[in-house]
Amino acid sequence: FGLLAATFSRHRKLSDTSYEARALEVAYFTDLATGKLLESWTNPFTNRTVKVPQTRSLMGPVEIKGEGLSPINVARFATLDFGHRFRAPVQIGDDVSITEEIRIRNKAEGAGPRFRYNENTTYTSQLKHLTDPTLATVPTSIAYQSLVGLAPWMGFDGIDGMNMGRGLGRRIAETREFPPYFLELTEKYHADVLDDPSGAIDEKPGRKND
Repeated sequence: FGLLAATFSRHRKLSDTSYEARALEVAYFTDLATGKLLESWTNPFTNRTVKVPQTRSLMGPVEIKGEGLSPINVARFATLDFGHRFRAPVQIGDDVSITEEIRIRNKAEGAGPRFRYNENTTYTSQLKHLTDPTLATVPTSIAYQSLVGLAPWMGFDGIDGMNMGRGLGRRIAETREFPPYFLELTEKYHADVLDDPSGAIDEKPGRKND
């Protein structure tokens, strides 16, 4: 399946070297052939047809520094090993790329369902934008790769394995810049996020997916 997703984020300066970040991810699983919303999926290993969930997840708060980020009093990370870092920038011509690495897993066996999440995301912008003090955010292209443990909703019935992902995207500043189909789905299922992104980011954790 495919994944059509966006992360709404807000950053607040804590010091000259750090920021607090809060974010909300809205995602839709899609059919590979049509690109349309996937509401049921037949597992090719078990031949079991399962309901496909929508994903609406609050993330943060986290503190971001030059070397990486760390959760700020996030209860769900008490049982998880959380690893994050930014690799050193790579410059090719006027293009500057920074790769973000995330590694999350259970601290020990028996500490809840087995969880493994590995992600590399590379952000690329131009030096002229990054050095422009008048810009609060800069045009950025995104390349994403992940290796993630199989989710319970997939119906693997105890089969252990990993799910590989890859994707492309970009950073935008206004909701009208989203792809038309993402806007269509979000207006239908999560209109409050488009009406007030900042308010949605401030939701109390624990909201159930619609």
